[in-house]
Amino acid sequence: NCDWSSDVCSSDLPANGGTDAVVSDAAGDVTDRGTPPVSTALTIDTPTDGSWIVSRRPTIHGTYTGTPDAITVNGQAAVLASGRYSAVIDLEPGDQDITAVAGETTVTIHVKVDPQPPAIDITAPARASWSPGDTVPMRFTTSDDHGLTSVTLNDRALMGGGPEFSLDAPLAEGLNILQVKARDLAGNVAEESVATLAGPTRSPDEPVD
Repeated sequence: NCDWSSDVCSSDLPANGGTDAVVSDAAGDVTDRGTPPVSTALTIDTPTDGSWIVSRRPTIHGTYTGTPDAITVNGQAAVLASGRYSAVIDLEPGDQDITAVAGETTVTIHVKVDPQPPAIDITAPARASWSPGDTVPMRFTTSDDHGLTSVTLNDRALMGGGPEFSLDAPLAEGLNILQVKARDLAGNVAEESVATLAGPTRSPDEPVD
């Protein structure tokens, strides 16, 4: 073993990737000296620390330096290629740690797993209903275990955080599709729609234009 701060080393072969060298001092004495082993640096690039993810079986990507024999992520062997690695792992819903290991080098990030989309329940108007005017009363509720980032009606953002919504939805004459979308913190999106007719009625005996 070598003391890298001194001029004297033992003749033992260096371990962990070190190489041998022969050093002569001013007196002509020859000493075998190994080079220090190259350490491995690891990163986890995706997902990022503290982020939400929707998949329970995500692919983890990261980088490494040095020449590690192997890299594991949560115990799963990673594929190594030119300084980058990837591994597919299994995660349960909720708060989870992702840990990459290469020899004695370890890096860990924390993520939140949420594979469940929000819930939407439209209670009015009734499906396949008819309205004589240019608006129809609309009521619905939205919910999510971790919170919502947006709720829209026909791609128009709605004010207020819910979970109950009550409004007059605008209608055009003829068939109208009223579509509610809700997005949660993890990026899951839920959609629910209801169809309604709008416009004046005609007598069955009235000729059609």
